[in-house]
Amino acid sequence: MLDSSIRIPGTGRSFGIDAVLGVLPGLGDAAGLVLAAVIIADGIRLGAKPATILRMLLNAGVDTTLGSVPLIGTLFDAAYKSNQRNVRLLEQHVLDPDGTAAAAKRSLVTVAIAIVALFVLVLAGAVAIILLVVRALG
Repeated sequence: MLDSSIRIPGTGRSFGIDAVLGVLPGLGDAAGLVLAAVIIADGIRLGAKPATILRMLLNAGVDTTLGSVPLIGTLFDAAYKSNQRNVRLLEQHVLDPDGTAAAAKRSLVTVAIAIVALFVLVLAGAVAIILLVVRALG
């Protein structure tokens, strides 16, 4: 219901309550996060490994953060479907707990590397801008 309960006629596309809630600035995304937390709590209750729970939290965090951008965020909510991703993680956990945990760890390592790379790029850009300003003033 959260990600695909409403079909768009004439297309193979759907969206859910999460995207509809996202139309309400701030409050809608907070409500969507609370609903996503129910799925994450189920993962904890079912004994999902910490790496799997972290991946679920990452999915919910990405959805909430990018979903909070006006208009574009609502479209992102409709496309990203973080709750379906998290349900699939739980289904995989039930079928293959160790394999799911290993895949989640690989995903988390990839995300960590991407974050570090992005930080380095932003830092390099900031240094370049500072050098340009110093040259222009000097």
